[in-house]
Amino acid sequence: MIRRSLVFSSLLAVAMLGYGAQDRGGLTLAPRQEQRSKAFRDGRSIVAYHQNGNLVGASAGGPWKKATLFIQGTVFKDAGGASVAEVALWETTDPEGNLVWGILWGPKDAPPSLDVKAGTGKWKGISGKGRLLEGDSRWELEWSIADLESAAVRGR
Repeated sequence: MIRRSLVFSSLLAVAMLGYGAQDRGGLTLAPRQEQRSKAFRDGRSIVAYHQNGNLVGASAGGPWKKATLFIQGTVFKDAGGASVAEVALWETTDPEGNLVWGILWGPKDAPPSLDVKAGTGKWKGISGKGRLLEGDSRWELEWSIADLESAAVRGR
């Protein structure tokens, strides 16, 4: 009976974690490493970059509690050097080595958005959406895991 209760409790905890979970946290980024740039005749340019950092989430059971971050992105700039749009692929690795991938989209006149697309290990089946807050040093994400049954098995 105790084993059955533990399994049910684990399933319930993982189901709650995987259904509409939210997390907020801080973001620390190293300076961007410009990889390539291309200037056009009219003064506009495209800059490709890599960037490393850390995410520290508030949720103890979330993918971003103490995650390392790698970003590979592209910034489109106008003739004056101002950003028109930015798109980037980002990857986080939790302390156990599980990965989460997503997309950053930063249009000129709107706050940057974060889309969670996929994960490995205990984050397999993850998806979600979020945004950067307070000058890109804080973030907020809502996420879920699609396959709760296999998430519960991975959680044991």
